[in-house]
Formats: sequence, C-alpha cells, structure tokens
Amino acid sequence: MFVTNNLVTEAEELYGTPVDKHITAPLTEDELDFIKKTQKRGREHDVTFLIFNAAGQIAVMNKHGYPEGLYRPPSGGLDPDESFTDGIKRESYEETGLEIELEKYLLRVTVDFTSETRTLRWYTHVFICKALSQTITPHDTQEIREAKWAEMSIFDEFRERVKNYKSGGIQYRRMLHEEILKLL
Repeated sequence: MFVTNNLVTEAEELYGTPVDKHITAPLTEDELDFIKKTQKRGREHDVTFLIFNAAGQIAVMNKHGYPEGLYRPPSGGLDPDESFTDGIKRESYEETGLEIELEKYLLRVTVDFTSETRTLRWYTHVFICKALSQTITPHDTQEIREAKWAEMSIFDEFRERVKNYKSGGIQYRRMLHEEILKLL
C-alpha cells in the first residue's frame, strides 16, 4: 500500500483534516478486473485534485477512454515513497501542464467497488489546489486527450451526460463529484 498512515498524517498536518465518506459503487466483473490491473505493487488509491485559477475556473481533462467532451478533474496515483504534495504536483504537470500549490485536503473516500461476486476496497483522496501557471497543455498525451479551464457548471453537465451510462467507473466519478460539490 503506497498511502500509509504516516503519509495521511503528514498531509493532514499540511492541508487540514478531510471529511471522511464511504461509497459503495457497483461495477461489472470486467471493470473490477481493470481496477485490479491498476493495483501494481499494491496500489489501492487515487488522488483527485481540483485546480482553481484566479477567475474561479476549474481545470478539467478528458481521457482517451472517456467519451469526447466528457470532462472531469485530473486524478492519478502516487508512486511508491512519494508524498501527496509531490505526487499531485507531478500528476498535475502530466495531465494539465499546470504548476500548482496544494491548499486543502478536502475529502477522503473509502470506496467499496462491488460486482456480483467480489468487493474491492479503494481510497480516493481529494485536494483543492491553486494554479500558479495558467496555460493548460497536457504532457501525458497517451492518457489525456484534452484539458481546459471550465466553469463549475461542468459538474452539472457531467451528471446530466452520464445519468444513463452503464459504466460503473463513470458512475463512481459522478458520485464523487456530488460529494465534492456538497463541500465546496
């Protein structure tokens, strides 16, 4: 497990204690298998980070695996022995090209991804960040199709577009967005 209790304590000391939530998210067997493949070397987490500019816009991105025009906040995983600060700054640069400053540890979600036969425990850590640069240019173009600045209404657009999607992963992102919006 990359995210240890010491790492979480360090992040809380720097950025505050997050709200804790628990979500159960149904997935297909194939979706659960995909998540298992991302658990290289024991990874069982992701970090989602909300990057705001001075105008109050949020940085969003679209991955190649997502439908075109469906945007969400950047996210990724920490590398072994990487702090939240270093990992989020690295992921921000890869997915948006933005230099950032972490401001708040907003939300920690314990997720039970469930299928008909299995349950997989996962943790999502959500941070609020301030953009120190303004030009968005994704550097990891293998993963990221596009990134841009958007108004907060992008969350409403996401919810409306995905309400009938069968993808459990996209539905989990919808549930996560709803929890984030309650706290902003």
